[in-house]
Amino acid sequence: MHRIVPDGCIDLIFDLYATDHRSAFLSSLMCSYEVMELTESMAFFGIRLYASEVRRLLGYAGSSLADAHVTLEQWLGAQAAPMTEDIVTAAPMPQRIERTERWLGILLREQDDGDTTRLRQLVHYIHGKRGRLTIRELAQQTHYSDRTLRRLFQQELGVSPKEWSDMMRFQGVLRHLQLRNTYACRMQMRAFAASPPSDAVESIAFESNSYAYRAPEEISLRELAVRFGYYDQSHLNLAFNRYYGLPPGQLLQR
Repeated sequence: MHRIVPDGCIDLIFDLYATDHRSAFLSSLMCSYEVMELTESMAFFGIRLYASEVRRLLGYAGSSLADAHVTLEQWLGAQAAPMTEDIVTAAPMPQRIERTERWLGILLREQDDGDTTRLRQLVHYIHGKRGRLTIRELAQQTHYSDRTLRRLFQQELGVSPKEWSDMMRFQGVLRHLQLRNTYACRMQMRAFAASPPSDAVESIAFESNSYAYRAPEEISLRELAVRFGYYDQSHLNLAFNRYYGLPPGQLLQR
């Protein structure tokens, strides 16, 4: 089972097993989690795009992808076939990445339009605050009216500024939990290296900065909710159910 969590990105995906250029497609901006059951071998190469930058690269607003499966050919027209063939047939991976960057450079528009520039500023501000602000606070800090904010987000991303902020706030929670889990794993590795079992390999290599990793502060779920701007733990649980599909306590036990 593969769990996909909304993070404010739109993906351009190439199926490396496909037989024609129509295998390249764009995913829409997600606002809730999805779970995929992988039952057979697959090979995909993907490019993650900040949703606010899609218009600059591909010429259309990210909202155009809402609730639709859009092939790259439908989006770019005649350019899609040579781009897909060039990227899919490249080997090894560094070559594929190099070709991808070259194509993105060709597609990239030299100048933003006004809405793209404004949206980028708003998205960066929300990221900086980790989504912990109201729409009124966002309007006051960026000197846009509530109406302008809602119009811009709906027009360009297909979501409200509140929805975007909620997703970014939840991403902040996930990053905190991932850092905490990473630290715990590294401490287990350190203990293993200090006293390995008799059948373990004798030499264990660690990165030079492994022990310099700073432990995230251990806090309860109630404290975690308050720190990230949720009303209480129940409010945090609702966010987990919507964006992850599991309660936070169950995630921590995995």
